[in-house]
Amino acid sequence: MTPRLDATMSWQAVEVNLRHAMRQFSLATERGEARDMPGVTLVSSGVDYSVFNSAMLSSAVSAADGGLDRRAAIAAVHFSMRRMGWSFWLCEEWLDPSTRRRAEQILAARGLRRLTETPAMRAETLAPPRRELPRLDWFPVSGRGTRQEFCHITSAAFHLPPAIAQTIYGSEEFWRGDYRGWVGYRDGLPVTTAATLTAGGAIGLYSVATLPECRRHGYAEAIVRHALSQAGGSGPYVLQSTPIGHALYERMGYRGVGRFTIYVAE
Repeated sequence: MTPRLDATMSWQAVEVNLRHAMRQFSLATERGEARDMPGVTLVSSGVDYSVFNSAMLSSAVSAADGGLDRRAAIAAVHFSMRRMGWSFWLCEEWLDPSTRRRAEQILAARGLRRLTETPAMRAETLAPPRRELPRLDWFPVSGRGTRQEFCHITSAAFHLPPAIAQTIYGSEEFWRGDYRGWVGYRDGLPVTTAATLTAGGAIGLYSVATLPECRRHGYAEAIVRHALSQAGGSGPYVLQSTPIGHALYERMGYRGVGRFTIYVAE
């Protein structure tokens, strides 16, 4: 069920923050690149894996500039030339009502299949915890050891092939950007991760993951609160929610302000 959206809250900080976060993937390999084309931002990690090669709208869509189809065509040519799988992260708030109704049809004609929806969420301040959270030890991702643990947890939680996770999150160059990662440890064992990135006047939350066998202990909320506290500032806080995390983020004070629909190239 799609959560109700609060139209009085801004979605733009979520969108800008996500585009900055996606640019981080261009740092992971020597083949990575990020390009701003008319109306669309293109990011390639240099790895043939669609999650890490993305196209995102960067301005409102209008029929006068060729609409959504023109931007999808630019992205299709870009990634086809590089022979890489890719995804289109469509922020629906950029679309006029007519284009929004036809978006799936337009993108399907360009070989893009609708994969999932991720609500854009925003919190001006965080609500206090409703329960006592577990005590964890925290270490920033700052060396090979923490990079490897971040890779292991995100690979297991998001079903990423270990080699792909290693190429991206195991890359020292990836962590030289603005992404700030954390690993949480329980009794000396790494169990959970989170990352933040500050851009667009907001603190974005990413890579929240817990080992499948360690879920339902409050580890995710604990590391989220720690990571946000270490990011500086006092909000607003933004994210794109997965279904598994939506209830947690609502308890923490986040509310829906928009919607991203993710399409993947066939």
